[in-house]
Amino acid sequence: MRESESDLFSLAGGELPLSNRGQLELLYGMRERDAGLRTVVRGGSMAPFVRDGDVVVVAPLRGVAPRVGEVVAVELARGATLAVHRVVRRSHRGVLVRGDNAAAADGVVPPPSVLGRVVRVERGERRVRFGMGPERRVIAALSCLGLLRPLTGAARRAYHALAYTRR
Repeated sequence: MRESESDLFSLAGGELPLSNRGQLELLYGMRERDAGLRTVVRGGSMAPFVRDGDVVVVAPLRGVAPRVGEVVAVELARGATLAVHRVVRRSHRGVLVRGDNAAAADGVVPPPSVLGRVVRVERGERRVRFGMGPERRVIAALSCLGLLRPLTGAARRAYHALAYTRR
């Protein structure tokens, strides 16, 4: 009998609440076993594409380096914390990652600290696709230039202004 994709990322009996450090350690263990992880994202550094409370599925890299625009799970050196951020540039030393809503990049992350790629984002009962498809390269370029955050902020303000005037 073949397991469904959701069975591969489920814990029998419910959820296992973990701290950021606990999730980081679990991802290292899952990478050793070539397994994925389904977890809840906390924080707004990836808004609006990945929001606080969204569920992400992190899959192993399986020897394929992450591409510019992909969202990855990484260990940030400055405190051994787990972050789910977008690759905005690649170099011989690793990947430069940045949250879509972050004021600055996190710095270059060496290959051993890249723990997996985000292959799915779920918000409530639906799958979020925008920001994960071909447009991810444009998002990465805008982020690398420091333009993404101001553009998404302006779009959010315009949306709220339109919603307010329609009342």
